[in-house]
Amino acid sequence: MTSIDQRRKEKAEEKSARINVRLSDRQRELIVDAAAVTGTSMSEFILVPAIERAAAILASEQVTRLNAEVAEKFAAWMDEPAVVLPPMKRLADAEPFDD
Repeated sequence: MTSIDQRRKEKAEEKSARINVRLSDRQRELIVDAAAVTGTSMSEFILVPAIERAAAILASEQVTRLNAEVAEKFAAWMDEPAVVLPPMKRLADAEPFDD
């Protein structure tokens, strides 16, 4: 999903939650000026990058990285024929509403 698509989706959602942030006058001025330059509200200027960063952090936590040796072992294991477990085979072969 592109950043623009994400913004459209966010705008369509009802917004009722609030987050309060304490910042210095200089920080607020910097954000207000930058938001004005980009033609966005201060809320959107702060919220969009925060959501994108949060999503990226959470996505990176869901990725498993393997070194070359382990990756090769994993790939070889995945290429091996599946082990048939009789109880699982019975379940897979069963009709959903058999008595």
